[in-house]
Amino acid sequence: MLSLARAVVAGAAVLAAVSPSAAKGVSLDGVETIFSFGDSYSTVGYSPKDGVHDLPLLGGTTAGGFNWVQYLAFSSASTNHSYYDLAQSGATVNSSVLKHEAASPLSFEEQVDLWEDFFIGDEAEVKWVPETTLFTAFFGIKYADMGYTGLQHQNATEKIPQVVSSYKNLISKLYEDGARKFLLLTMPSTFRAPYIRSFGPDMVKTFESNTASFLAQLKTAISDLAARYPDASFARFDVQPFLDPILDDPKSFNLTIGDSSCPAYWNTHEPERNSDACEAALKDYVWLDDYHPTWSVHKLLAESIQEFLADESAQASALANFDAVATSSTAEASSTGSTDAIAPIARRGRHGANRRRRPLHGGSARARRMAWTPQLLAERAKMRRRWAGLA
Repeated sequence: MLSLARAVVAGAAVLAAVSPSAAKGVSLDGVETIFSFGDSYSTVGYSPKDGVHDLPLLGGTTAGGFNWVQYLAFSSASTNHSYYDLAQSGATVNSSVLKHEAASPLSFEEQVDLWEDFFIGDEAEVKWVPETTLFTAFFGIKYADMGYTGLQHQNATEKIPQVVSSYKNLISKLYEDGARKFLLLTMPSTFRAPYIRSFGPDMVKTFESNTASFLAQLKTAISDLAARYPDASFARFDVQPFLDPILDDPKSFNLTIGDSSCPAYWNTHEPERNSDACEAALKDYVWLDDYHPTWSVHKLLAESIQEFLADESAQASALANFDAVATSSTAEASSTGSTDAIAPIARRGRHGANRRRRPLHGGSARARRMAWTPQLLAERAKMRRRWAGLA
């Protein structure tokens, strides 16, 4: 199989930095814990309310199998059972800017609030340190669909800056809580999904235009964040240059069908399913349904991210093309005295370091901890790696 990372790494991933000399790259080496935030492209069906250590296996993604967060976690024994993915299908960055048309899933803002409730403070069951913890965020697809949150229904010129401003504030909030390693994924080419293409070329152009505007402002925001927090590490992975080559030529990546999906596979959680009602096995499709990529694509995405973060020369090349806005951001912030690195602070929740956390739902926390014996952890680790094709 052609290495997707080798093919697109130069364009797909960029380290947002103040300058090549000042920037610090993000590496997976030494990472022991992963916290993820996002929407349906990242969700695994996890909620700490059901038990902090109750990590899902198969069944909670929109990929028909594991997704990129899980493949990334499974790539190392250190994170194989220490990834906590709070992403939710349908999530936006801030529901007060663009409200969901139905029962609102947890937005990025609400996901961060939930994370603080369960993973910050003396009572937190998971102990993590900034140096060995990776924070990921992947948002955007809900702004490029036909639902109410889609930008085509809004004044995009007005709404996009509000969304991006909220995004920056939430990354800053995580930083203030102790986060120092960030992997931030940008908006994919959802305007090329079968669902969007079904509305005709004019609508596709509208989506493409809105996506381009969103991307430009998000990239600037990430550069601003890297300039503001020079003691933190930021990696920006641009998903469009990753996905476009797959859609252009699926067969180069051992995939068969890139322009449609098969209804028999919609909502499935059987990675190896091969239905006679479909043109090919699930693993050979780019799209699980008309809007979400299959686990095969998610696995390629994780591999591309891994290779980039492990490739010092690629990171150096990316740093050489850092966004000029970062430098201007530094200068502007310096004039106001706001670029001083915020010193690491005691990890705390919204209610202080010793706040009373909301109780767990779905059973006794002690009972759940007792159930996670070393033997069970080992068996689950083996199963995850087997399904992930890493065994």
